[in-house]
Amino acid sequence: MINGNIELPLGFSFASLATGIKASGRTDLALVECCKGTRAAAVFTRNRVIAAPLAIGRAALRASRGSIRAVVVNSGNANCATGLAGLNGCREVCREAARLLNIRPEQVFPASTGIIGVPLPTEKILCALPSLVEQRQVTEEAVSRFARTIMTTDTRPKLAWRKTPSSHGASAILGIAKGSGMIHPRLATMLVYLFTDLKANVKDLKSILQDTCDETFNCLSIDGDTSTNDTVLLMASGKRAVELSSRTKRSFRRALLEVCELLAQQIVRDGEGVHHVIDLRIEGAKNQGEAMQLARAIAHSPLVKTAMGGSRSELE
Repeated sequence: MINGNIELPLGFSFASLATGIKASGRTDLALVECCKGTRAAAVFTRNRVIAAPLAIGRAALRASRGSIRAVVVNSGNANCATGLAGLNGCREVCREAARLLNIRPEQVFPASTGIIGVPLPTEKILCALPSLVEQRQVTEEAVSRFARTIMTTDTRPKLAWRKTPSSHGASAILGIAKGSGMIHPRLATMLVYLFTDLKANVKDLKSILQDTCDETFNCLSIDGDTSTNDTVLLMASGKRAVELSSRTKRSFRRALLEVCELLAQQIVRDGEGVHHVIDLRIEGAKNQGEAMQLARAIAHSPLVKTAMGGSRSELE
């Protein structure tokens, strides 16, 4: 899946294993450890109903002021519509991961994806965490396993990467995503993790990430349903001697946009029941808002979808 020509961003290690959450027996629990000094920003689903890990992840970003040191993801269970037990289970996982990594609980960013309404198997996850922490690696294979582990109904893992050259040296960007159903503007069933090794503050990361999502992931639509767990998380380790400044912002924005465009294309092409991919281009609109409104009206039209699905114009 990774053919050896990728330069991994410095400051991140990956681990994955199977806990039995997925009936298939495939890997379903993943960890990313981030080095000290990592700063993070996120964009979340705008669905009014949100899953337990999303609520706790938001709170973690606020409490830590963007100082995230670990990401823990389980697949096969969304931990959504699980009430107080789901929230408490997620908190337990964060506390145990923090203890094992010698960091603060609010520096652990949780995520879940999978079946909604089923209690989170907290004990399975807690029992697996020590082994998961021991398996951390900085290898292409570990990255590939992470990408496969977070999959649910996806048929293939989704990765993209770029380098951002500057006068102070190059930094790397790596993107890993999952998603194939409930894909709709304002995010949907997507988890997207973006890693870079340049140095940046949270304010700049958040601004750049929001703009990038508006131009990429928020332009996707497969089935028109908005999910409860969706997260795009951008992490900057600061391990390179490259700082996000007025001179480097443009190249970083461009590279991040390219990575997110590639991931968005992979998500829509892997959509559940997708046989055609349509690229809508709106010309003559008064502004970006009007263009987006027109594009969404077309993309969500059952008549348009029927016509495209049947490979006919419906103009007769």
